[in-house]
Amino acid sequence: MGMLSDGLAASHGEHSIRYALGWSLLTILIGVLFYYLASRHYGRALQQAQQAAAK
Repeated sequence: MGMLSDGLAASHGEHSIRYALGWSLLTILIGVLFYYLASRHYGRALQQAQQAAAK
């Protein structure tokens, strides 16, 4: 976070921390989306494996 803010300081001045926090929030939301999509796939795969094991 600090490195990103420092890197943005030259072009954004005192607002660089705002943009750094915004980018970190965006990164977290992308991670949440991928975890959600993976959990849906994992749930279906688990159900299929349980059904196959029951046969």
